[in-house]
Amino acid sequence: MKKKVFNLMTLGFWKSYLIHMRPYLFFISGFAGMSGIALTKANLDLNFWIVLIPFFLSYGFGQALTDCFQIDTDKISSPYRPLSQGIIRRIDVLGVSGVGLVVCILILCWFNPYNLIFGILSFGGLATYSYIKRHFWALGPAYNSLIVSFLPLMGYLSFTKPVGLKFNEEVIRVALILFFSYSIFVLMGYLKDIFADKEANYNTFSVVWGWNLTVWVSDLIYLLVLVGIYLSGYIFGFNWFLYGLAIVLALLAQLKAHFQKVKTEEYAAFSIACSIRFFIICCFIIIYSFKPSLWFVLVLGAILFEYTLRQRPEKAQL
Repeated sequence: MKKKVFNLMTLGFWKSYLIHMRPYLFFISGFAGMSGIALTKANLDLNFWIVLIPFFLSYGFGQALTDCFQIDTDKISSPYRPLSQGIIRRIDVLGVSGVGLVVCILILCWFNPYNLIFGILSFGGLATYSYIKRHFWALGPAYNSLIVSFLPLMGYLSFTKPVGLKFNEEVIRVALILFFSYSIFVLMGYLKDIFADKEANYNTFSVVWGWNLTVWVSDLIYLLVLVGIYLSGYIFGFNWFLYGLAIVLALLAQLKAHFQKVKTEEYAAFSIACSIRFFIICCFIIIYSFKPSLWFVLVLGAILFEYTLRQRPEKAQL
């Protein structure tokens, strides 16, 4: 029996599209952007909340965009996704994602025209990531993480006078911390798709080097990030609690991955989820260091993240 295909003007399409956006991952881009904003003199006014909208939504549009180029592997690892099932059209998802990302970029350009540079680079990076992931195992994690590291730069620019691309040492430090902390999520995320990626001829790091080396490399990056945050001088007051929580999450994630008796895709979800939480806590540490007045936003964000994470349609996939 032929499956019904939802067109762009139906509620069924938008419900399906939301699955591809992965709402639980909105908090990655949202708090990455807020990390850059925290370094500025931005006030908690209307402009602050307007700028957060494209930061939170951009990850969802970007995720749906990249899904359009990975249907082959998703049909094996994520058959529940609407594109894998063929109930929405690839061209529609490409169109909505492209328009959504362009609108996000334009909003940020309204606040600072120089955001267009990073917006174009991010859009191009998302559109070509699947190709890089498929063919270059050594570039995949860094390529993906570079896109995320642009977000704090764009957040900083959004509340800085448009006098050029000038970043102080603090902004660069934040971008580097988020670059490496996000690369852990990318690497660990490859674990859930090893079989599917191998079948679809994707040469990811985990396909080429296997589960164990992926986890060991992630161990080193966790350590690098934790040392980097400590040496940056961000650990004081309440941040000691957040830093301790980050260490606990890193240990739980990696011990589970190292000592998992059956090292197959369905057992990677816990460690991957911990790596997302670790990234978000790194953002929290940075944000709270410079704008402790945002504590209520961080608490609300943490609650909403955990709620949306538990609502995902397939528990083994993130």
